[in-house]
Amino acid sequence: MTRILIVSSHFMFSKGLEVLLNGEKDFQIVGRVPTPEQAVRKANALKPDVIVLDGTDSVPSVDYLLDALPQVKIIRLSLHDNRVRVYWTAQRQANSVNDLVAAIQSAH
Repeated sequence: MTRILIVSSHFMFSKGLEVLLNGEKDFQIVGRVPTPEQAVRKANALKPDVIVLDGTDSVPSVDYLLDALPQVKIIRLSLHDNRVRVYWTAQRQANSVNDLVAAIQSAH
């Protein structure tokens, strides 16, 4: 089971992502938080395998999370340029939800 923490200040985005990913076999959403700082606190308690981060928070948030939680895989979604940025392998274009699912599956 891949444990996922969602980080987004946009409630509708994070809730939609939660519903979408909960439909996938072997994924468990362990929480949703609005900020990277709250993600660190929550991650230390819940031990997720993957954090999916809303791309609007940009690279400083990714750097903060990578420094604070080196054991957790970070995926940043950018709706602006339709990319899934995976911070332990190559970045790639996201053409569908399947691209996000595949990125999360490769983390575990």
